[in-house]
Amino acid sequence: MPLPPITVGNLPHAEDSSVSDATRVVISVGTPAVTYTCTLGQVITMLKLLKADAALTQDLDAGGQHIVNLSQSTDSGSAVPYGQLVSYVNGRLVGVQVISGSIDCSTNPNYPAASKGNGYYVSVAGKIGGASGTVVQKDDLIVALADNAGGTQAAVGGSWTVAQGNLIAGIDYLTPAQIAAAYAPISVIYNAGNISGAVTLDRANGDKQNATATGNVTLNVSNGSDFSSLELWIVASGADRTLDKNTAVKLSGDSGVSFPVTLPSGTGATVLFKKHGALWYLVTLVKNNPTA
Repeated sequence: MPLPPITVGNLPHAEDSSVSDATRVVISVGTPAVTYTCTLGQVITMLKLLKADAALTQDLDAGGQHIVNLSQSTDSGSAVPYGQLVSYVNGRLVGVQVISGSIDCSTNPNYPAASKGNGYYVSVAGKIGGASGTVVQKDDLIVALADNAGGTQAAVGGSWTVAQGNLIAGIDYLTPAQIAAAYAPISVIYNAGNISGAVTLDRANGDKQNATATGNVTLNVSNGSDFSSLELWIVASGADRTLDKNTAVKLSGDSGVSFPVTLPSGTGATVLFKKHGALWYLVTLVKNNPTA
């Protein structure tokens, strides 16, 4: 397209030492001519731009006007049209979480229509997705996993998830009694039943056992590891009973216990065994004989 005729008037004399880019001149553009008053520096810039091979060497002042009819940008060095920029930004924002507000779930509302990434805080606890929806607590965050038109749990529940915000509400507290019971020592007593004759107590049945002697008894102990212990409570039934130990069970040198021991009918004794290495030792025997 041919350039319009341009006439520059009011030019200063070339030898005028006061001439600068700020010197004001008058130009006439086109036919019929339109006259503009501008600086000499602006005229020089305009003339450079009108050259087909001209490149900007300073900032371009558009004077508050728009640059229009830009082509689509294909590289990092090109100006980007507004529409292309908006399209790019919108594409990058798809699925980004956006807090869209809050929902009072006390009336069990349906899910709202939403785009992927939209989120709503629960302001009042209840259900979301209708009467058969998901239970939510205050401060939970309901987030859309996919674009959806909103509705019941059955219709669009798969397009939503709930992030628990009120963690305290999800904790079940123990009462003092429950805590005491949980930390109470566990003591399970194994009942060996009626015993008579040669009897081997199995440590695998527990460290506390009881038995009723219906005849004279000779005691042995099996299993258990080093430093294991076994406490036996034995009661004589029907008549006086003698209580002896198997030769495999040893006595400590200072035990002071001699065998056999007689238990009067209806009385009992507590016998404590401890294992050291491969041997079981009878450590103490305490008779419970109120009449003695």
